[in-house]
This record gives sequence, structure tokens and C-alpha cells, in this order.
Amino acid sequence: MTRLRLAMVSALMLSLAGPAAGQTVTVSREECRQVVAHVPADDVSYRPGVDVLGRPVAPADLSPGPVFALPDPLVIRLDVELAERFGLPTAPGAVEPQLTAGFITVSGNQVTLNGVPLVSDELLALQAACSRALDGR
Repeated sequence: MTRLRLAMVSALMLSLAGPAAGQTVTVSREECRQVVAHVPADDVSYRPGVDVLGRPVAPADLSPGPVFALPDPLVIRLDVELAERFGLPTAPGAVEPQLTAGFITVSGNQVTLNGVPLVSDELLALQAACSRALDGR
């Protein structure tokens, strides 16, 4: 089952009034794995300055360039170029009509569109339950 389809089915199941008394909702381990973010083990992560056996090595880039960090929060404006979208002619040098459709904001692991989270509370609850189940808690 694809992640999107699983999320839609799970959100639908969780958005209903809930299981009737005595009923349970079952999600397979494979389905849980599809909605839980993968976290690699520490021993497989890249570590600068050491080789695969943990021995020190010289860095590959002896003259590091400037460090670039994205701002937090990162705000992305969504614009629609109306003239282009509807095939309207524009005069050279004229202001082209544009519409700001909204803003996507990325802060940490949360993404919102015009302040509304793009992940439903139901999917977050499913991810938390699956994380506990996969960890054996």
C-alpha cells in the first residue's frame, strides 16, 4: 500500500467516531514502517575526519568555503503569474499581474501552508502509535 493511500485510509479510520466497543483497528508492521520516519543507527552515519574503521583521516576539502545555513523559519511565498497562466498578452516593461496564493513555512520538522499544518493530527497520532509498536513499547 502506498504511503499516500495508507495515510488517507488511516486518516479516514481515525476520523470516524472511533471503533465501537470491542472493535480494534489493525495496521500491519509493513504499513507502520511506511508512515514512520527512518532514523539510521549511529554506526552507519557519516562522521567527518574518520574512516570506516574509526581511524582519523585528513579532510577531503582542505580549504572549506563559507558555511550556508537556511533560516528557521524558512518562508516561501507562492505566487501565480496570472498573465502567463491565462495566456494574457503583456506590453514590454509593463507590470505583469501576479497573485500571492499563500506562504509555506518550514520550521524544524513542521511544514505549514498559510499557518495550517500540512500533516493531520490523525496521521501524527498514527505515526506515534506505529513508532511505539515498531520499537516494541
